[in-house]
Amino acid sequence: MYRSNPHIASAVALALTVACSTVNAQVKIQMTTAPTPTIPATNCTVTTDASGLQLVPGTTDLKANGVTLNPAGCGGGTAGTPDNFAAAITVPASTSLNTPFTVTWSASADASMCVFGGAPTANVSGWSFGTAACNSSTQCAGSHPVQVTVSAAGSYNFNVTCTNASGYAQGSIAAANNTPPTPADFPLTATPSPATVNQPFKVTWNVQNATRCDGTVVSGPGTLPGWTTPTDASGTRANIVAATAGAYVLKLECSNTYGSVTSQQTTVNVGTTPTSCPGPAGMTRLTTSNISYGQPIGAGDPTRSNVNVTEWSNIWGFTSPSGTTPVSWPGVRGASAVIRGFGRDKFVAAHFNTGSSPTTLNGYFVYGALAQPNLDMRISTVCGDFSPNTENAACLADGPNHTGIAGDGNASMHWDRLTTNSTYCHLTPNTDYYLNIKVHDPVNTNNCGGTTCPIWLTSYPNRSGQ
Repeated sequence: MYRSNPHIASAVALALTVACSTVNAQVKIQMTTAPTPTIPATNCTVTTDASGLQLVPGTTDLKANGVTLNPAGCGGGTAGTPDNFAAAITVPASTSLNTPFTVTWSASADASMCVFGGAPTANVSGWSFGTAACNSSTQCAGSHPVQVTVSAAGSYNFNVTCTNASGYAQGSIAAANNTPPTPADFPLTATPSPATVNQPFKVTWNVQNATRCDGTVVSGPGTLPGWTTPTDASGTRANIVAATAGAYVLKLECSNTYGSVTSQQTTVNVGTTPTSCPGPAGMTRLTTSNISYGQPIGAGDPTRSNVNVTEWSNIWGFTSPSGTTPVSWPGVRGASAVIRGFGRDKFVAAHFNTGSSPTTLNGYFVYGALAQPNLDMRISTVCGDFSPNTENAACLADGPNHTGIAGDGNASMHWDRLTTNSTYCHLTPNTDYYLNIKVHDPVNTNNCGGTTCPIWLTSYPNRSGQ
């Protein structure tokens, strides 16, 4: 018995003519296929390799090795001719990971068997590689949808191989996993924030399936080399340098062949580093403190520990201890911060930059209704400065008769971007300032008998939507 391609041999009637009876010599085999209702009988020639025909030990079967099909009559013709028939497959234009999609295969009515094929077979469910898709012309004829799911990115090939009495045909198509980047509206994190002029800072993000990310400066006083230079989608862009101080609003678009996503906008304040911050005689700058939010009750209040209080946004850029990214100046309306470890011999110099915010922006602080010592507050371009402002006296708040601001819950320090109201401290756009705060009389222990006092100060900026 002749053993050949299992898709063909099971469907043909063989008439063997041995061209050479010598053992271990190449042999030509002439075959006649069995007729079907739509295809007449067809003559076909195949050729063995040099080993020719061999008797299978212990049987009366003949074995042919290395059989090559002659193109005429044994398959390989064009679709629609008697020796070949149509097999086709289609996939959708795009697919997504772990989401079922439909692969549709079809075969002409003269196919008697079709088998699922393709590669790779891993990470695919629903397409039973190597198994029969149909076993009769009735089952094979027509169009057949199959629900398929892929669980890993890549390019996948799905095909069907069909046979009948005249040969075989195969249809296939490559299906790429067309997954766009995710997620949309992803956050950006800048560190350190605020940054310093001519000192590098970095921005990080987390996006899946992106091949490229492009940074944009939405607004700001200058360019940001290192941010607007296109790079890969590694998730970190370091060595970003600003030559000009101010507030920079950034966004990032990440993309691949199949789509793109855009980040949330984030603001990076870039300021200058003071050469010194001496403050009043006998006082030192408070740089870190625990901070809680809302009216303090006691030691059990939710608290952020070891906060860098040299930056304004770290204090009034949050409204709760659970925040991770501070809102840049002027922050969130009603940000009510309690600086826990404010020593009598300390002062706070909280840096901020006014950026390019609208000229109608204004706000005030409330020093709030607790048993607290009187304070002096000064907005200045100089770190630790509490001197009177000869141009705008409202930039120094030291209370009636220069006895300090009392913690009575009233508005304590007003500021704006205009120059028409003498009771407001006027701020210039894109300028570095410090909110300087100290205890008015460090020696007087009234209202705070310890060496440190909880200073409760709430910020109320007035801007659109607040």
